[in-house]
Amino acid sequence: MADAVRLWGTFAIATIALLQPWLIWLIRRHFWAGIIQFHASGRLEIGYSVFGPLVNLSGTFRARDRDIYVKSAALSIERSRDRATHTFGWHAFRPITFSLAKPEDTTLELAGGFMLMQKSPARMTVVYCDRATQLEMTAPAEELRDAWSKVLAEEQTRLLKEIEDPYQAYGMLQGRLPQIYEEFRTSPQHVDAFTKLERTFYWEAGDYTASLEIETLDPARSVKQSFVFSISKIESDLLRWNILSVLRAVCHQQVSFFNFAYSEIK
Repeated sequence: MADAVRLWGTFAIATIALLQPWLIWLIRRHFWAGIIQFHASGRLEIGYSVFGPLVNLSGTFRARDRDIYVKSAALSIERSRDRATHTFGWHAFRPITFSLAKPEDTTLELAGGFMLMQKSPARMTVVYCDRATQLEMTAPAEELRDAWSKVLAEEQTRLLKEIEDPYQAYGMLQGRLPQIYEEFRTSPQHVDAFTKLERTFYWEAGDYTASLEIETLDPARSVKQSFVFSISKIESDLLRWNILSVLRAVCHQQVSFFNFAYSEIK
């Protein structure tokens, strides 16, 4: 009897030892939620462009204990002074590395869910846009574009009356575009578009709290973390000037650059 007990005990121990890796995998796969973390880099890029207010958040997504599918990562920003809150959805992924010699070669990938491997942290920059404000900017932009098109059509008609050759008239029109736009900037339509876009600008000087909410699948859950940053008066003014660049872009005029604020994460 004792020998049988020892035999079965030895068999049970051997079986448990054999099945242990599979049991651990099964528990982690179906019962262990795992841990997801986002380690932000030192600064946020705050902007305002034809895409509306935007935030570029750089850092590393890390999964612990198991592989995790990241469904989305939304960002909300609250202004401390008046508690005004705006929600940003991820728009694109931008690579961490880029060529200083040819920065224009940097490509963006449309944002979407991805599998975060436990052994391979994902280091990236996520481009966030305020879709609600972007839609609010649409009507003023379209009104300005229509007014600008009308000005160009009138100028083209005038030139065709003076010059019978349409190709020569088109060439003269292209050469006069900078001057025509400078005159157009003082028009009521341009001033009205600037006024309406300025109402969508909210990067005032002061402190802000950014809250990142990461949603995962299998298992479905939400992970939140927050951090604080500030925008100075000079940075706010530089960002506000981007409204003029947005208006130029809407009228298909050359835009050299858009200003950004590089805010330290506290």
